[in-house]
This record gives sequence, C-alpha cells and structure tokens, in this order.
Amino acid sequence: MIVLDTHIWHWWVNQISGKLSASTITLIEEADAVGVSAISCFEMAWLVRHGRIDLGMTI
Repeated sequence: MIVLDTHIWHWWVNQISGKLSASTITLIEEADAVGVSAISCFEMAWLVRHGRIDLGMTI
C-alpha cells in the first residue's frame, strides 16, 4: 500500500503535468492499494475553499 500526501494525491488524481515523474506515476499505479489520510481530505477542502486550487467541483 502507498499512502499519498495531499499534494501528490492532488497532482496524481488531477493529472497535473510536470509535477510527478513517470517513475512515480508508475509506482502509484502499480501499488496494491493507494490511500490518503483523513487530514488530506480536509486539506483539499480547505485549499478549494480558500481559492488555492480548483477541482472543478463543489466540495
């Protein structure tokens, strides 16, 4: 299992180019399971609410 931090999760899920190397993407995609901590969910919501990122959806 791989546990992603907030930024890596955001970059990977939203396919933000230039942030993750091809080898990092491969490691994540080939992992048996991928997880994020509960605080990462809070941090993403906080970033959206404060206009730091745009996920293109309501949180």
